[in-house]
Amino acid sequence: MENTKCIFTGAPAHRHDRFERRIAYFESEACGRYAIDEFLLETTFLNDRLPKQGLANCARACLDVASDGRSAQAFWVSESEVDEGLRRRLETEGLVPIGIEPMLSSRVDHSRKPFELLRAIAARLERGDALEKTSILYQDSAFARIPSTSELRAALDYLANKGHIAEMGENNQDRTFPAAQIRDQYRMTFEGWQEIRPSAASEDRRVFVATQFEWPEGEESLRVDSLEAIKGACQDCGLEANIVGQDHTDYITDRIITEIQNARFIVADLTYNNPGVYFESGLARGLGKRAYHVIRSDHVDGPRAESKQLHFDVSQIRYLSWTEPSELRKGLGEWISATEQSLR
Repeated sequence: MENTKCIFTGAPAHRHDRFERRIAYFESEACGRYAIDEFLLETTFLNDRLPKQGLANCARACLDVASDGRSAQAFWVSESEVDEGLRRRLETEGLVPIGIEPMLSSRVDHSRKPFELLRAIAARLERGDALEKTSILYQDSAFARIPSTSELRAALDYLANKGHIAEMGENNQDRTFPAAQIRDQYRMTFEGWQEIRPSAASEDRRVFVATQFEWPEGEESLRVDSLEAIKGACQDCGLEANIVGQDHTDYITDRIITEIQNARFIVADLTYNNPGVYFESGLARGLGKRAYHVIRSDHVDGPRAESKQLHFDVSQIRYLSWTEPSELRKGLGEWISATEQSLR
């Protein structure tokens, strides 16, 4: 095992290679365990002009894969290589293939970064002393998609000025952010805890379900059964599925935004590639909510009609494919139970 630096953040990391597979494995202080195709590493990462924000997006994606309830790690490959066949071949090894090109070029809402940083700090403190002093770890910056020292300092200053954190003086421990030379310790304030409480939702039992409400003729009963399966999976975990149907009198977009803001997380059924479901999934993730994506299996392996194509930015994120509603209920319930720590 070789001591090296994380290719996404520059944080301390360990690397070991499997030469027979041409895969390099990393364990990084910033984004945990991930793997990358060695050809991609030797070509794309020779370019020192890769976008810093894109690299920060990759670091966050590594954390997202590792936190979805499985012993999994991101496996970075060229976008053209990502397909269902590759997913299945690597699944037994705990590798989730992600095409790197879209991630390097994807945009991010910079205004959310201080809030995401606050969430990362809170996640480490929520089971201990609420006002305990803490360092800013590599992983905090990776979670917030913060790629530089200047942005990290600006985000911390913003949170301090808002009264969400308080600076507690210098800390010389190794697990600060030495590359950025930020050695100050901070603590959360009660104002900070109040700020993150709506997204933490540790006691909130509501789940927002995003789905297409009309399937083709002859499939209506299957649509209803699949919806009941999602509800059942949530109920099996002690949660309540909330579906904003088409019979509400409120303006639907306003109602949806409010319901997603108040939900613990979202389940998005991508069957039939409904644009509204993509919108709701993206909105939830932008608000810091976890999104569980599900899709009927023939929309992954079936004819590549436009209505059955997963968009590239979602096809690289974990999803659960199902054939029978009973399979959907079981698989989704197990996924939720394994991921939502406070349900254990």
